[in-house]
Amino acid sequence: MGHKTKPVIRLDTFTNKMRLETEGLEVFAYLYAMLMDRPDYANISHRGMPTFAEHCKFVLSEPYRFWWLIVDFDGKRLGTAYVTFPNEVGVFIESRFRGQGYGSAALDAIENHPCMGSTRLLANVAATNSRSADLFTGRDYKLLQRTFFKDIP
Repeated sequence: MGHKTKPVIRLDTFTNKMRLETEGLEVFAYLYAMLMDRPDYANISHRGMPTFAEHCKFVLSEPYRFWWLIVDFDGKRLGTAYVTFPNEVGVFIESRFRGQGYGSAALDAIENHPCMGSTRLLANVAATNSRSADLFTGRDYKLLQRTFFKDIP
């Protein structure tokens, strides 16, 4: 019986001001492409697609405690991951690499990253994103709450 080998990845620290100076807008374009690649059912924090300029402004605002590019050991970009200031974790894998174990490998790397220390991580998952919910529950994350919303015109 063959068993599936877990992919090996690394987290490439993303410091947006450093990236802007060394790589120009290329890394911002990658982050924007990742946002466009995200299926609508996975979105929680925004309803519409921002413009590229709006997205660059968001990136430069340093919205996360930690932000990484997920890369393989050849340097090929596979996706992005972040941890917010209240320790909410987000992992986004490019659609062409989904289902290959990279999301779980990224969570391994985040959970074992020296900067994390001993903490509780939270994962906010859209109610319709069953693949993401399966990823987290399969890694012993427990359901904590259900959040409801109502748009008031």
